[in-house]
Amino acid sequence: MEWACHVAELRLWLALIIDADIPRAELHLRNEPLLPHFSFNIRCGDSLVQEIGGMNFAQIRGDFSGVSSHLKGSVTKLKNQKLKFFNNDPTCEYKSEKEVRDKESELFRALLGARCKEIDDQIGLLHEKIRASNAQQLELHESTEFPAVTEPDREMEDWRKQLDSLPEERYQLNKADRAIVREQILPFVWDIAFVEIFTGEKGGFDIVIGNPPYVRQENIADPKLPRESVTTDNKKAYKAKLARSVYQVFPRFFGYRRKKDVKRDNPSASVSHKLDAKSDLYIYFYFHGLSLLNPRGSFCFITSNSWLDVGYGSDLQEFTLKHCHIKQIIDNEARRSFAAADVNTVICLFSAPDEKRQWGLDQKTRFIMFQTPFEGVLDAVIFEEVEEADERKSTEEHRILPLSQSSLFERGVIDASPKPKYTGDKWGGKYLRAPDIYWTILSKGKNLIRQLSAYFNGERYLNTGGADGFFILTKVIKIGEGLFHVANNRTAKGNVPFEGEIEGKYLRPLIKDYTKNDKRIEINGYDAHCFVVADN
Repeated sequence: MEWACHVAELRLWLALIIDADIPRAELHLRNEPLLPHFSFNIRCGDSLVQEIGGMNFAQIRGDFSGVSSHLKGSVTKLKNQKLKFFNNDPTCEYKSEKEVRDKESELFRALLGARCKEIDDQIGLLHEKIRASNAQQLELHESTEFPAVTEPDREMEDWRKQLDSLPEERYQLNKADRAIVREQILPFVWDIAFVEIFTGEKGGFDIVIGNPPYVRQENIADPKLPRESVTTDNKKAYKAKLARSVYQVFPRFFGYRRKKDVKRDNPSASVSHKLDAKSDLYIYFYFHGLSLLNPRGSFCFITSNSWLDVGYGSDLQEFTLKHCHIKQIIDNEARRSFAAADVNTVICLFSAPDEKRQWGLDQKTRFIMFQTPFEGVLDAVIFEEVEEADERKSTEEHRILPLSQSSLFERGVIDASPKPKYTGDKWGGKYLRAPDIYWTILSKGKNLIRQLSAYFNGERYLNTGGADGFFILTKVIKIGEGLFHVANNRTAKGNVPFEGEIEGKYLRPLIKDYTKNDKRIEINGYDAHCFVVADN
């Protein structure tokens, strides 16, 4: 949102000007500007999907492989001249903010033009391949008195499919180019907006810190679309782009094969490890935030704690266990981080990832539950205690549980054919929120305890989408054949009590029986007689 960026600029400017402690007499001696150009440091755009006119720019990270030497030279020049402009260097070619933006615009257009030429070359090559193949088949047909009936040439079919898709891609590229020229729309792409960060020695940011939005998977949509323009189809298309964007930044982990990624709406067909489609939006921010770091960088997010315990968090758990150092995961049971929010949060501190090595399995993670508000523990001594803790420890201020990442990984693995599979673990429930007595019971009674699955099978039965006050009924009375009088006066926050009639086919029992081996769990009282309204 543009206004949010402007507010951030103003707040940063005020903070810096207040803290600037420079005597007036020394101002004329300064070689560096008093304040930076925030309009270049704070950018507005979609920070997850790096796409312009159907062209994905995630592939130009790092050494800009796949980009011509001429364009690489343009990128290097833009980086050097932007640095000079930031430092008020009199030798800088760019004399104004507009000139810098114009140069960025030129670079975008040059990249789009290069892709257009590549598509034109591909189309020409495919036509040539098809002509040569047809000529070969005709020659074979004429040289055989009774030619055999052959199956359609699969390679030929693939070429024709590519020919069908390439003109549409070229049209989108031209459309993006016209938008840059006529409407002065400058797309946001990390590697161009922050070209001085991603090229050369830096290779990424030193710190990534954030509080990304929490959006349930069914509500995820393109942020650039007006709310009234959002449809089921374009939500599906945007979620496909999100998945692809993550696969492209960490192709080794997800087994992403770019050449097989030919279906715009189904990038999962090109990977061996699929990202859970039920992932909340902030999960994508985790992966992208990690991808923006340099090898020595640090990562700190505050987000909903749900990924620690739910199924869609297993991908992030596995990736960080293998390829990062999960330094600390911090919770606070004394006070919520955001008093007005309806979600519980955790603070996560990670190192930069190394996708090529599973070095994370040699590291140690510390789960910390503070028992006093954060403002009461902002002391270096307390965090030194946290860093030095090698075993479970409880004090008045906190509970600390250090665990090796290899043991965390093993606890989340199940034996599956043809190889063990990581399915996730309940990090929040077990390692953060479990009281000391939980660990005492596990230690002293480990030979007596069996998992609940030994007695019955269970599954997540109905998803109310958070609207428990509507779906879970407190009063159900049969008033006729297939007709019931229902009511709910135990509503959740924001719901209104209601009463009315409903057909029996829309009711489901709240508890389903999954007992086995003649062993039963008795459920009595209110919950045994509840019904829920089926959402279908």
